[in-house]
Amino acid sequence: MKKTIVCFANSRKIGGKCFAGKDIKNKQWIRPISKRHDESLIDKEECIRGSNCTCYICDPIIPNLLDVIEIDIDEYVGDYHQVENYIIGECKWRKIGVLKKEFINNYLDTLNGGLWVNGYGAWNRKNDRIPIEQSSKIKDSLRLIEVRELKIIVTTEGADFGNPRKKINGAFKYQNIDYIIPITDPVIEQQYLILNEGTYWLQNERKRIILSLSMGKEYKGYIYKFLAGVMLI
Repeated sequence: MKKTIVCFANSRKIGGKCFAGKDIKNKQWIRPISKRHDESLIDKEECIRGSNCTCYICDPIIPNLLDVIEIDIDEYVGDYHQVENYIIGECKWRKIGVLKKEFINNYLDTLNGGLWVNGYGAWNRKNDRIPIEQSSKIKDSLRLIEVRELKIIVTTEGADFGNPRKKINGAFKYQNIDYIIPITDPVIEQQYLILNEGTYWLQNERKRIILSLSMGKEYKGYIYKFLAGVMLI
């Protein structure tokens, strides 16, 4: 079955990439996944280079945020809060075009009460995770929102455990609730991981800040939120 999807996330995850977007017809979220245990996608599965490319002898070209992609999906496998999951088919992905910024409002999610369940944070973050005991309150795992400001926080985590690693988090306010959530958008990561520790403002008076949020599987008793896509349009 063919689906035409606007890409709103193509983020880093263990094992590969996590792609997600919205169907251009009904505006419903779709997260194509692989049949592998970790469900991640690898670059050659996302490649939009062309129908004659095998991606074994050339570098794959993977979708950017806001690209409109035609994807083949085989089977619906929504499970627990990740109700948006579909197994990918074997056909090549095909880029149709790019979403024009004037149409972004058609894809934003209308929410009340913030982003899923709030009140739980890990380390120096805020409202970034949900105890598994609260999972029955979660009915989906993807959201597209607009915020007025976004702070990029570059910090080193894990030093107390002998494994210091530089991380980036996004701090923003949505419906009067403060959030500090890990960023897994690889483009933003590459831009900020090379910088010194500190807080950087991502703002532009002439552009809108659109965020794609995703929730992962349960990990050590919690379900974590991630900033999977950061868009200035």
